[in-house]
Amino acid sequence: DSSIESNKNSSLTSLDLTDTSCRVKGAKAALMTGSLTTLRLFNNKLGSDGFREIAPLLEGGHPSIVNLDLGGNSADEDSVIILLNSVANTSQASNFLSKLLLLEIGGNKFGEKAMEALENLKKVWPKLDVAHDKPVQEGEEEEEEAKD
Repeated sequence: DSSIESNKNSSLTSLDLTDTSCRVKGAKAALMTGSLTTLRLFNNKLGSDGFREIAPLLEGGHPSIVNLDLGGNSADEDSVIILLNSVANTSQASNFLSKLLLLEIGGNKFGEKAMEALENLKKVWPKLDVAHDKPVQEGEEEEEEAKD
């Protein structure tokens, strides 16, 4: 019995995969690790397809991860919205209560539609802090590029 308890205490709880090019396969494997409370997937070139692929693993939040960093992955706004909507979706009668308290998504496209999805998410999970870039207004990007 005591050996089981000691194994529990030695479980991996924090995993930093920043800049490791772990890609979607590595991100999915890490998200399915039951003991993690902190997972950093910053700057891993997950992109839009990656966000769409990991979104189902974040449906209704996450049963163990408290801090999740998905920043710097260059996902488009539609993919960010799919991810936010997945976290907000508790309709699948999840058999867990999400522990997710911090979701970092800066460094991915974030506009007015993503802001709407975030507001919806905050209604479902009011204690969840979502770190994101300032929303880009329609037409704002072109102006910034024209200055260069």
